Amino acid sequence: MKLYRIDNQLLYNPADRSLVRIDDDLSRMVLSHISNRLFCLFLESDGSAIPRNIILQKVWDEHSLTASGSNLNNYISGLRKQLVALGLEIPLIITEPKIGFRIDVARVSVEVYPDEIRTESIPDTVTNVDKKPVHFTEKLSGSGSRLYSLKRVWFWLASIFTAGTLILFLWEGITAFYAPEPRIISGVHYSFTEGGCSFFTPENSYSSFDVENSRRVILSLVKKYSAPCRGNSVVIYDLFGVFNNNIYNGRALVSNCEAEGNSIVSCKSYFIYSVSDHHE
Repeated sequence: MKLYRIDNQLLYNPADRSLVRIDDDLSRMVLSHISNRLFCLFLESDGSAIPRNIILQKVWDEHSLTASGSNLNNYISGLRKQLVALGLEIPLIITEPKIGFRIDVARVSVEVYPDEIRTESIPDTVTNVDKKPVHFTEKLSGSGSRLYSLKRVWFWLASIFTAGTLILFLWEGITAFYAPEPRIISGVHYSFTEGGCSFFTPENSYSSFDVENSRRVILSLVKKYSAPCRGNSVVIYDLFGVFNNNIYNGRALVSNCEAEGNSIVSCKSYFIYSVSDHHE
């Protein structure tokens, strides 16, 4: 199922029938199965008017249910009330006289993420993983063995570390100098490039207002949940929450996408319901 962002206020997930305010996790409703099918049908129509008989066929008849125009009117009324209760003041579902119904995409924005979202079984809270220190212990013993003093061992370790740091510094300088121009992908906004991979956000996303903090949070999530970015891959992400003293709390979407030219071909996406970022 796809994810829909409605008027930058609501997030709708047909897979679990949830309708949630982006800025308030407690403002959440779960639609009935019929209301869910009805709402999906409207959102997939891209604003085109849907005749009543088509709605009855898709929502009821094809699921071995019987309904009438009165049933349809009741469910439409119920959906409208639920949207208003979640804070959507502009009517989304409008009546087309003598035809049926449609959604008012001219007044209410409806954004669809680029590919079908497969919601993974992800822990409720994502935190930075504490890395345990690695202890290097070497026992020098045995007849005829060559013994190295601890100072000499540390000298070689320090030399290797210094050489590695220098090589890494030179490599980053070279890659930064020859870095290609940012990619342009239709429908999304370029955010930053990391390790040769371009990162994007949906247009008008809250994530674009605080790129540095968003970058830190999203790189942590990509490392934990998403596949490496290779070839023509790009990452599309969005954050649905707030930064308080540079600490993020909210939800997140991470999509690892294949792109051809300036168009998205396919994505594997993860929707993380609760991100708790313990940054110091």
